[in-house]
Amino acid sequence: MINQLKAIQIEDIKDRNSLGNFYPLSSKDSNSQIIFDSKAILGLIIGYISKQKIQKKFTLEIFRKSCKNYLESKLSDKKSIDIICKLYFDSKIYLTLSPLMYQIYQSNCKKDKSKVAFEMIFRPLLKDTNFDIGTSKNLNFIEKHILDSFYIHCEEDKKDSSSIENSYLEFLENSFRKDFLFLLETKDYFLENIDRFIKFYIFIYSSQLALNLKPYFLEKPISRELYFILNTEKTSQERKKLVNHSYKTLFDKVGYIFPYLSALEMLGNLSNKKNLRFYQLVHLIEDTQEYIKIIDSFTTKFQEKRKIEKTELNSKNIKEALTNLLDNAYQEFDKSNSKYTVFKKYKNAFEKQIAKDFIQSRGRFGKVCVLDQEMILFITNLSIGKDRDFLHFEELVKEFEERGVYFDHKSKEALLVLFERVENIERKSDSGDSIYVYKTV
Repeated sequence: MINQLKAIQIEDIKDRNSLGNFYPLSSKDSNSQIIFDSKAILGLIIGYISKQKIQKKFTLEIFRKSCKNYLESKLSDKKSIDIICKLYFDSKIYLTLSPLMYQIYQSNCKKDKSKVAFEMIFRPLLKDTNFDIGTSKNLNFIEKHILDSFYIHCEEDKKDSSSIENSYLEFLENSFRKDFLFLLETKDYFLENIDRFIKFYIFIYSSQLALNLKPYFLEKPISRELYFILNTEKTSQERKKLVNHSYKTLFDKVGYIFPYLSALEMLGNLSNKKNLRFYQLVHLIEDTQEYIKIIDSFTTKFQEKRKIEKTELNSKNIKEALTNLLDNAYQEFDKSNSKYTVFKKYKNAFEKQIAKDFIQSRGRFGKVCVLDQEMILFITNLSIGKDRDFLHFEELVKEFEERGVYFDHKSKEALLVLFERVENIERKSDSGDSIYVYKTV
């Protein structure tokens, strides 16, 4: 890699930034229209893990008509047939028959790159896991035919998935897979909460990505502190964890996603290393004076190509040299630069498309990360999982933290009040180690 960068000339560096890996948004997503579509994203996810795709000729109307034709061959009462079709299709009860039915929404994504981009951040999180998607039990003959009729419109997806690498945030993989498997265990719970599940993980993935880029870009990502409160809680400046590690800090870090990842993509393209990650650079570039000078020289060429004010570079180590390069990539979007508009759109897109359901404005305190009761109980159920009925409260808190959700002392007290109110808690003493929280499923 270092030899390739050494040979790079100014004209080899592109004028424009691009971002195609590891993040689902573009600057175009800053408009007021919500692009998030959990059904479409889930349809792509289900297709990926089942290795199936909907045939090009498929439409919901064709599917409905084939089911109606079958009913007409079995039933003579036309009024009953119309009632059954309305029941299953107008009310979308067909979705309850199996999660596989969500592949119907793949057709919503054929020309919508944004939905595909959202789904692509989930693929690595699901890699190398065997899922028993299954169907609902005790289907009647009509429901069995609806499923059979649907399968006729599916075909094998022959795309090679073996080339998919691990997620940029590998620490999330275990929790995500375990949580998804838990949802698949109970179809009704799956249908009720899949939208909540996808929204939660897209927010956590994007937030943890931002928190791991600045200033930890050379370290392998881990769960970083991001403090939430219950939406019923009050805030104050005395709650330092909220002041220093909640939404205000996160939104600032989000500003580094586009400059940093576009610089990473540039390095990967110039050195022919697809899906390059920052933390891999410490293994690819030795910390020697020769290599430091090559990185500094590349940064100088980058400054000239992108018309950034030149600074004298004399880095002392590789980390400093790479930091200087990224500082320049960030500086390219300074307020005094015409590209600042693009930078601002990326940040606004995060707030409108991803963070919307997880933030509240609290007057002078500003915006803070929040979770409502339904989301807290949902994550609690995911954390306890399918093989346990309860967890120690402190163990539950650790499970939340593994998923990127942190609480300060006051929020933990508010959690206990919530659990007592919904009656899924057992106190064996006032000690936190003797408090158990039960599932609400």
